[in-house]
Amino acid sequence: RKIDPVTKERYHSFLSNGIGRDFPTKAQENRDPQAADHVYGSSILWLRAQTRDPKRFGLLLNESISYGFHRNLLGLKVAGIVIAVATIGSVLLLQGVISAKMPFLEFKRILDLGFSTWIALCYASVMLCFWAFFLTEETVKRCAFVYADRLLQSCETLKPNRTQKTRKRTS
Repeated sequence: RKIDPVTKERYHSFLSNGIGRDFPTKAQENRDPQAADHVYGSSILWLRAQTRDPKRFGLLLNESISYGFHRNLLGLKVAGIVIAVATIGSVLLLQGVISAKMPFLEFKRILDLGFSTWIALCYASVMLCFWAFFLTEETVKRCAFVYADRLLQSCETLKPNRTQKTRKRTS
């Protein structure tokens, strides 16, 4: 999501007070993007350190957990798909619906499957769909942006240190 210029300026002002350094102007950022990234990275490290209290920043913690959970699931996507396919295949093989010799597929046996077998097949099929279609890089990216938004919104909750001077950003 794009942050409006007024809010961005407020965040920049607050974060520059926190790290004791002005944020780069557009011209400075264009001239030396790596140095600008160091300032932004430092400010985010500082902000994360200020928001460690789970009672005060419970929503932020929940978004962090959600992002980490989805990121870790994405890392397990191939294993999840393999397990779901292997489960479906082994259930059908054990029930005699599929076999290694002719005929490879016995449609009549599908009608004889018991309730628990159908439950196992349905669950494995739902999990296969989850792994294959729902869990994508885009899903993880969406969670990351929600976490990032929530982290930046914590600037509104935190109070500036009384010893810090209010900095004005120069363009």
